[in-house]
Amino acid sequence: MSYKVSDPISGTLVVYVKKGILDGMTLYPLRAQTKADIIRVFGSEFIVARYAADECSVQGGTATIYESPSGNIKHLEYRERGVAAVFSHDDDEKIEAIVFTSRAFGPTHSSCKGSDKGR
Repeated sequence: MSYKVSDPISGTLVVYVKKGILDGMTLYPLRAQTKADIIRVFGSEFIVARYAADECSVQGGTATIYESPSGNIKHLEYRERGVAAVFSHDDDEKIEAIVFTSRAFGPTHSSCKGSDKGR
């Protein structure tokens, strides 16, 4: 399901429902957002988290992710609030989406057998 919203940022809010239960929401801003814009809206109590794709879990072009200091997926996260701003690939200022979730995006290490990635 998707909705046009104006708060906290104008854009399209996509709502994900799994087995009749809200699973998460992603807000795609109507106009380009920067890191400074997000901090202005949500505040300065954030962390920058990096993630990598778990190569052994790739299915149909998607993969689960795990926290990795060298990962190429970057989020500006407000974990206590369940909000994360997703940076555009290779851009430390441009935000492409805002995700609302009640759980972590991925584990703190790779689930691939024999992998030492993220440790």
